[in-house]
This record gives sequence, C-alpha cells and structure tokens, in this order.
Amino acid sequence: MIQTAELDLVFTEREYEERLRGVRARMAEKQVDTLLVHIPENICYLTGLRSCGYYMYQCLVVPLAGECFLVMRLLESTNVEGGQSWVRDFIAYRDFADPLVMLRDELRARGLLQGRIGIEMDSWFLTPQRYKQLEELLSPHASVVDASMTVELGRLIKSPQEIEYIEAGSRAACAGMRAALDTITSGRTEDDVARAVHDAAIAAGSEWMSISPFVTAGARSGICHTTWDGNVIGPGDVVLLEISGAKKRYSGAIMRSASVGEPSAQVRAAADASLGALNAAISAMRPGVRATDVDAACRGAMDDAGFGKFFMNRTGYSLGISFPPDWGEGHIMSLRAGEERVLEPGMVFHLVPVILMVGVGGVAFSETVQVTEDGVRALGDIPRELPICPA
Repeated sequence: MIQTAELDLVFTEREYEERLRGVRARMAEKQVDTLLVHIPENICYLTGLRSCGYYMYQCLVVPLAGECFLVMRLLESTNVEGGQSWVRDFIAYRDFADPLVMLRDELRARGLLQGRIGIEMDSWFLTPQRYKQLEELLSPHASVVDASMTVELGRLIKSPQEIEYIEAGSRAACAGMRAALDTITSGRTEDDVARAVHDAAIAAGSEWMSISPFVTAGARSGICHTTWDGNVIGPGDVVLLEISGAKKRYSGAIMRSASVGEPSAQVRAAADASLGALNAAISAMRPGVRATDVDAACRGAMDDAGFGKFFMNRTGYSLGISFPPDWGEGHIMSLRAGEERVLEPGMVFHLVPVILMVGVGGVAFSETVQVTEDGVRALGDIPRELPICPA
C-alpha cells in the first residue's frame, strides 16, 4: 500500500537516504540480504516514525536493494498517512490478525523470503515468543541470522541537525533543573519539585520524555532510581535531581544535587568528589582517546577522593534518539572499563559520576557533552557547584 501524503519530517529526505545507505553497507558486510528492524529508535532513525505505539508489533523491512516497507498496526498507519515517515509503503494489520504471518506472506510476495534474513536479536520489543514464531515462519525458506547493531553503529556519530535537537533537549532539561532548584526548600514536597520540573521543561520546548525526572530527597536519595513519592523535604536533606528533555525524540540530560541548608562535611566532600570526577572525565575527552581511558580518569579521581566504593556505574553513555523506557544509547557505546573504541567528533555522551550512600543520600553532578574536533563542549548551562537551598 503506497501513500502519497505530504511529508512532515524532522530531517531532510537526503539525510534519511544517507542513513539507509550506511545501513545497507553494513548489511553487505554481514552478508544480510534483508534486515528486519524492530527497535523503535532504529525505525525512527531510518523512517522518521515517532509514534509511542511501539508496544504493538511493528517492523521495518530493509532489503539490500529496492524499497523498504513497514509492517504496522492499522491504527498506527495513520502516522504514515499523515506524513510522519518518509518510508510510505506499508502493510497494516488489524488487532485480531497475526502480523508475523502477514510479514512472511509479504516477504514471499516481494521475493524477499530467501537468502539471509537478519534480525535484531537484542531488541526489547521483539519478545522471545515473537522471535521463536518468526524463526519458525522464516527458516524453512531462508537463513535467519543475528544482525544486531547493524543500524545502531550509524547512530553513534550525530549529524549537525541531530546535535541541534540534542541541544534543544538539553536546554529544556536545564530549564527543568533551574525550576527544581528554585522550588526546593524545607517544607515543600518532592511532588512540588517534580511538578516544577515538568512545567518548566515543557514550557522550554521538551516533548514527552523517555524517562520521567528523578526527584528524591533525604536518605532515600542514596537508593538508585528512586523518584518523587510525596515525601516532605526537611532541613539537612540532600536532594538528587536527574532530568532529561526531549526534542524530536533526541534527549539531553543533566544531574545535580542540592543541600537544604548547609551540607554536612560528608555531603560536601561527596559533592567535591563527584565534581572532580566529572571534570576529570571532561578533561580526558578528545578525539582518538579510548572510552576505557575516560572511564579510568573519572574513576581515578573518585578513588583519590575516597569515594570510589560509592561509584558503582559506568562513567557515561551515548545519547541520541530515545523512546521509553530509556533516554540513553549505552548499549551502542558506554564510557566504561574495557571499551577500546575511541571517541570521534559528533559523538554525544551523558557523563554520570554518581555517589550513592545508602542511609545518607545521593550526590551527583553530570553533563551532556559533544565530542568536537579538539575536545568536548558541554550542552548544559547549570553551574557546577553544590546549590544551597533554604532550610
């Protein structure tokens, strides 16, 4: 079914075509004749499709030559008809139909049910049950092979337009952060702060976020990934904030901690350690440097400050296209021990030297940074210091 609706895209058709050429070059290297793309971010990267309806089965079929087409729920096909995808060829299934049988039949009709068919084995949205059924339907006619990362490797280095969207997401995240810091005071609740974050980030241009903001106060902030729960903020609390903003599905993020009243010596020392580790990571980053060396610089600074045992995560992760449940691209590349790949201009990372002290609180300072020709530049504008909020 071919649609001719006027296109309403966030990138030029030329940029989408260049992305597709890159994917097909990697398909040829892997000897993949047809690629079945199930990861929502990858479908968005190649088509522009930004619907949040990916909880129902969808697939982008990319042959080594010829036209791509989508398999999608009939309800979701309105996105294509409305011009949200530059790939306008699709087959649509009703809610009572089996989309995998339709996919197999369409592959056969187009002469694609043969050779080596690549599937993204590392996709959250292709369940084991779906994969097993798909393999059973295809394997009598073609070889089913793992083609994970065929699309993602092209996503790692961002185009100038992608950078602009990440910057817009970062500006919205920073607006949310400023609103949060202005709201925090003894007697207010975590809910009050979360409300202020959402209002300010959306007013600054953020679309729906891939993860809701993390807003957590007091000793509870030392427990990873807790967020607002109606708790009252009190004197001496440390408040941990991690906020993202999204523009055209491209995310920017920032993390800060605040002290309600004068911080304890332990919280002050933790803040200095996190900030020192963040600055060490930024200082180490430039094209040609291995990701593992950036991690070593960040971790070394944290160890020297005496907080290494509380720093339990990677130093950073790639940022770009995102859909819930994650705003990061860490599965594509992370700044972690053992990652031998080097930084290149156009990569974007969220640096996250987090200190989590159970029973005390969480302290962290982060930045979203772009790798440039001679170093990095931060995309946020929140001061790197421990804010002291009214007690």
